[in-house]
Amino acid sequence: MAGRDRIVHLLRQLEKAACRCPAHSHTFHQASGHDCGRKTDYAFEMASSNIRYGEGVTREIGMDLQNMGARNVCLMTDNNLSQLYPVEAVLESLVQNGVNYKVYDNVRVEPTDSSFKEAIAFAKKETFDVYVAVGGGSVIDTCKAANLYACHPDADFLDFVNVPIGKGKPITGALKPLIAVPTTAGTGSETTGVAIFDFKKLKAKTGIASRAIKPTLGIVDPLHTLHMPERVAANSGFDVLCHALESYTALPYNMRSPCPPNPIDRPAYQGSNPISDVWSRHALNVVAKYMKRAVNDAEDVKARSSMHLASVFAGIGFGNAGVHLCHGMSYPIAGNVKTYMAKGYNVDHPVVPHGLSVVLTSPAVFAFTASMCPERHLEAAEILGADVSNTKREDAGLLLADTLRQFLYDLKVEDGLSAVGYTKDDIPDLVRGTIPQRRAIVWSCQTVSQTQQERMQKIYVQSDGHFEVFTTVFSPQACRARTRYRPREAVKVVAAVNYRPQWPDELQLCQGDVIQVLYRDEPSWWFGRLQNGAEGYFPTACVTRLNQSDDHEPVNANPSSLWSSSKDAAPDAPCGCTSGRSTPKVPRHEKESLFRALGHEASSKSGSAHSSPSLLHRVLSKGHRRKIDAQGLGDVNCSINVAFEPD
Repeated sequence: MAGRDRIVHLLRQLEKAACRCPAHSHTFHQASGHDCGRKTDYAFEMASSNIRYGEGVTREIGMDLQNMGARNVCLMTDNNLSQLYPVEAVLESLVQNGVNYKVYDNVRVEPTDSSFKEAIAFAKKETFDVYVAVGGGSVIDTCKAANLYACHPDADFLDFVNVPIGKGKPITGALKPLIAVPTTAGTGSETTGVAIFDFKKLKAKTGIASRAIKPTLGIVDPLHTLHMPERVAANSGFDVLCHALESYTALPYNMRSPCPPNPIDRPAYQGSNPISDVWSRHALNVVAKYMKRAVNDAEDVKARSSMHLASVFAGIGFGNAGVHLCHGMSYPIAGNVKTYMAKGYNVDHPVVPHGLSVVLTSPAVFAFTASMCPERHLEAAEILGADVSNTKREDAGLLLADTLRQFLYDLKVEDGLSAVGYTKDDIPDLVRGTIPQRRAIVWSCQTVSQTQQERMQKIYVQSDGHFEVFTTVFSPQACRARTRYRPREAVKVVAAVNYRPQWPDELQLCQGDVIQVLYRDEPSWWFGRLQNGAEGYFPTACVTRLNQSDDHEPVNANPSSLWSSSKDAAPDAPCGCTSGRSTPKVPRHEKESLFRALGHEASSKSGSAHSSPSLLHRVLSKGHRRKIDAQGLGDVNCSINVAFEPD
């Protein structure tokens, strides 16, 4: 599990590098103020749209518009929804109450800067006094943008877009009222002041973030969610799941810096706080109880209604606390899509749905972030059904990751990044999309160190079983069929160099130490016991054989040899050993052989720090131990700077 300082430092770098994806961005108002004398904030604010919830509540929208004195309403939706019940119900209410309206039904699923501009052009042609958005997050976000720029006709498109892509100017003019009618149970866009889009020129997600574009009213009618296809319901639910988890585990508001000199400078997305915690935790409980039912049975009104409410709860939570790495890493996954066509989405272009792009990295992310707040990670795992009674704080992230894997497997999520069209060669591009380098003209950020890129690369790599032993989904039935390598007789090695442990489950080695090998989990990392009784993992590149026998006996398996002697280590490579040796690179076929042969039951010494309840838990731990190849997970010094912010 990563150290607390490492996590804070990495997330701090996201802001220092001007990573202004919608998950890490907000519009600041420039105002005079005073020096509060504090480095971090001491207060938080809560803001949300007004929300009305109830079965059939859509019929009231015509009366709302009449009460507002609306004379010309702009109704925005997409081509698919324009022919379905939710739009039909809204139009019927408008007609019954004599409201004049015009329909724009060309909203793009996963909108781009071009599709935003088309909607803005439509809005500018008329003099609309109220806007109504009927659809998912794509429709609501597009309508927010249309309202904003129609009310600021002289503004350049990039004026209000988050820096570094845009100028991030404050929104000073008044906007028209906007009523949002969400038809999916996921984005929470009806509660927030964020509008997300793909900036096609850079293949990057960005957006507009300001309380000024928040809907005036959100009409949450659970009957609309009954029309969602199974995979749309699943991907929407994954967004709710990650909204709740990320906002609950975000940096606390009083650890965010700088302290604003004026209240108007306080961002909407401030870090976890006592009020957002209530919403996020409750949303997670609802997800745990109802999401599988909602996905598997479209006619389960109770489950789908509950997930619709959970989306609102999580929206209020993350809309004030923020989200973090799952969302920050999701934008390049969605923005660099190649040919993947998501099931259940009637679109004519490749698309990785937002909720799917977010959840693919979630097990690896929460294994990484757990040392920031292990108690919260354990609580989240327990809410999702894990038994935490005998789990140590240092295993919190591994347990939550294991629990998420089971949850995702049950919901038939795509198995890692390769399932949505990415290869290992794409990882550098995904990293660059998360921690942007300085780009000519457009990007105005400081250069991000190689170390930071390697950290992000490890998380991406750990999000796919085809890239490493990690996998997003791992069948528990398959786990029980696997076995673990075990020496036929006592095998001993001797430390050829000193080795400094960088994780709690590793051994500290001094040259000459004798280690009894207990398990050969993988070629580059073994588990053993020192003569003083200490047990843990150690890199094979730092040891040499003490005895001649290297026979091993797998249980129900015929694996390839796992023995890697120190002579395989390449000199002058940064492996973490004081000798400078590197861990030998393991061929893919050997990894796959190991993966097939791994067993379900851990046979390690009871009570040792490395023990874990399942194979998934152990595989995750091994993935973290591979940090020795990446150099980027060493100790770092940092100060806390950034609260996580929403999509």
